[in-house]
Amino acid sequence: MKIQLLEPSENTRAFSAAITRIENPSDIRDDYTGDQITKSAKRAINAVDSYDHISTREFTPLIFLIEDVSRVFSFWLMTESIHSTFEQQSQRYVKINSANIKNVPKEISDLSINAYNKFIKSGVPKEDARYVLPQGISTNFAMYTNLREIENLIRIFSRKKYPSEIYDNLESIIEIAGKKYPESIKKLKKEYNINDKEYVNLKINKIEKLPELDILDYKNVTNPGLLVLRSDDLEEELKFSNLYGIISFSTSAAHQFIRHREINKEIVSIGDGYIIPGSIKKDKALKREYEEVISKMFDEAKKNNSQYILPNAAIAEIEFSETFGHLIDNFIPLRTCLHAQWEIREIANKERKFLEEKLGYGVPFGRCRLYFKPSPLKEIYPTMPCPENDKECPMYDKSFESLNLIN
Repeated sequence: MKIQLLEPSENTRAFSAAITRIENPSDIRDDYTGDQITKSAKRAINAVDSYDHISTREFTPLIFLIEDVSRVFSFWLMTESIHSTFEQQSQRYVKINSANIKNVPKEISDLSINAYNKFIKSGVPKEDARYVLPQGISTNFAMYTNLREIENLIRIFSRKKYPSEIYDNLESIIEIAGKKYPESIKKLKKEYNINDKEYVNLKINKIEKLPELDILDYKNVTNPGLLVLRSDDLEEELKFSNLYGIISFSTSAAHQFIRHREINKEIVSIGDGYIIPGSIKKDKALKREYEEVISKMFDEAKKNNSQYILPNAAIAEIEFSETFGHLIDNFIPLRTCLHAQWEIREIANKERKFLEEKLGYGVPFGRCRLYFKPSPLKEIYPTMPCPENDKECPMYDKSFESLNLIN
């Protein structure tokens, strides 16, 4: 495990200090900009982290490079974070060996790696072969955050139960942040009291399942009522319309989902069944070996009550809510793209069809934003050329054709 702070410039810290004196713009221009930082600004920098104003904590940039930690840690950190942005190493481009795997018995580690390599040689795509890898596999990621998030994480992880690795890594993050903002961290650590390090959210159940989306409720604001909105502003209206439900899919797909920080999410359970990718399911011999490996991993995970041993194929059940605006502007276009992971693409398409049924008009498909039905959304989210310029994509010509029709 290696956690380091990528040092923001002194001017960035000066800007954080400037926020505490925003009532005097001339101070900001004179003391906090340019190559030279005045003594007044330096005094404010030293004092800023002792302030108790929550808004001030949001202007305290912290950029962490976190290496050689398990995907169990990254999974829970990203799930619980609400003020952070992440960029994570993709398993599609990583060479897998036993040194990459943490907190997993060697027998299980070797079993999953051998199966993974065999599937690759048999022509199974890496993104599907990785389903047999344990969640204890190591990963690297960058985290852009602030003291408001550190406060949030301290509060959450002090009252919930997680594996000890999470607390060890979190303590390192807090300690490093404390070197930059000592007074704030000193205050926040008073709340940091971890006594129980047992993990309690596993639900081991060896049953093959399919990705599912269960829409529990939705609220479409077609009549703003007392809300102070322009009745003809569709984009504003969508921000006040919400979708609420439960998604069940592999932990591999869930890793994609949880990085959308605009989505409110809570883990219901992990391990209640598993997913079999279509590229493996269609070959009887590969499917049989896949199920044998998965079964052994589930048995060992249950015996040790360890998420680290569970395969990436294990079901993660997530309760969520998100606005129609985020779905239409970000999640659905990004995740219905044919480059997206296949499970999350299925979920995004189900959400797209649900919204089209409830709204009565088309919702953009793919990053090129194709519309298969007439839609007033075209004026807000117009069709565009393929961002990846992928001429092999079956939607490539259609996106340009649709674009020409709009223009």
